[in-house]
Amino acid sequence: MSGAGCELVEAVLEQRGRRQVVRIVIYAPAGVTLGDCERVTRAAGALLESASTIPGSYVLEVSSPGVDRVLKSAREFDLFRGKRVRLRLTSDPEREVSGVCDGTREGNSVAIRDEEGTSDVIPWTSVSRARLEPEPIVRAKSEGRGA
Repeated sequence: MSGAGCELVEAVLEQRGRRQVVRIVIYAPAGVTLGDCERVTRAAGALLESASTIPGSYVLEVSSPGVDRVLKSAREFDLFRGKRVRLRLTSDPEREVSGVCDGTREGNSVAIRDEEGTSDVIPWTSVSRARLEPEPIVRAKSEGRGA
């Protein structure tokens, strides 16, 4: 998928009622466009058809991770480096740690940088849930509108 300018985040075959669904999630640093989804759909569809890996019919879905995506593996912390994340810890489910993702350390820990720039390194096994935090939308003030 990197040939299409995107990273593969997740590929799942799931059964939804009588339908088989191949769900592919892609990521691009500048954001995933409709064109990206179309290119990946064509490439993945051709690959799946030529390999005949899925018996019977299926539906192919390609999408972006979304603004508040759940991070399911330590590898995704490298993929989303520089983005704001929120972690819930296994040791204290009420405690959450949030900050800027600083990637992985030695493949088994994640680093989160707080507002002061201090990194907290947390073992991946200590994370019960991790998700991206939506980035605020900054809108320019409109000219000619009263406050």
